[in-house]
Amino acid sequence: MWVTGDMYWMLNYCPMHLVKKGKNGITLRTVDFPAFWDGQFLVTHYIQQARWNGKHGSELASRGKGKTSLGGALLSKRFILGETSEN
Repeated sequence: MWVTGDMYWMLNYCPMHLVKKGKNGITLRTVDFPAFWDGQFLVTHYIQQARWNGKHGSELASRGKGKTSLGGALLSKRFILGETSEN
């Protein structure tokens, strides 16, 4: 298995606000990098395969399941790096 460029970008360049439980049991809001989730891994592979085959891919999901962080990472990567070497 390999990680797509979109997933790599999200895991390494897109820190987010996370709620973590401290050693004393108190929850703290911290800025940290996201966890590696299987669902997002599969979605990035689905999007990559659709793009390689000249198709469009989309996903419907309810809020609060980590989809916003992946969508934000996809947009930031396209904005900073561009889609291809021509743009």
